[in-house]
Amino acid sequence: DRRLHVQINTLEKQLSDKKREAQLMQEELIQNLDETTRNIYRENVRLTESLSLHMKESDELKKSLADLNNRVESLTATQEMNDSITREKVQQVKTQRRNLKEKQERIESLESKLSEIVQETNREKERVIRQCDAELYNSKQDIETLQKALLLKEQELKHIKRLGKKILDQRTDTEAFFLTALTQVKEEIVANRAQYRKD
Repeated sequence: DRRLHVQINTLEKQLSDKKREAQLMQEELIQNLDETTRNIYRENVRLTESLSLHMKESDELKKSLADLNNRVESLTATQEMNDSITREKVQQVKTQRRNLKEKQERIESLESKLSEIVQETNREKERVIRQCDAELYNSKQDIETLQKALLLKEQELKHIKRLGKKILDQRTDTEAFFLTALTQVKEEIVANRAQYRKD
């Protein structure tokens, strides 16, 4: 790197020396010319400098124009990309709106069906409640009827028990009477036989 730096400095010094020599030679040539030629030469130098300046400005303008063209191309590409993104976003928004509308319609349809199911369920619930109330009422009536019948049966059973006891008591008295009578008859038979044997 240091060697390269030295070489560059040497070349710059040589170039500066060459320019100085050229300028001295130019001034010497001008001094050796007559006035008219000198004026023509000066005008030529001025025109050359002016042309060089115009060319430099032209190059700068060309460069600026190229930069502007590049910038326009970049902006155009950016605009096209933005337009593409915008179209894509617009399409996405349209798709989302369409999907949202379809979902909303589906939700409304499901809500309508749910409402119908709820109404039908409520009607069925009321019908079942009415049926249960009717069956409960009938069951209560049946229970009351059975209770009355049971009470009558209990009363009838008590009456039958009393009759049975009465009949059993009467039977016991009758059996006792018959046993007493039978014993008396046996005693009389035995007594009659004894009497017959004596006779």
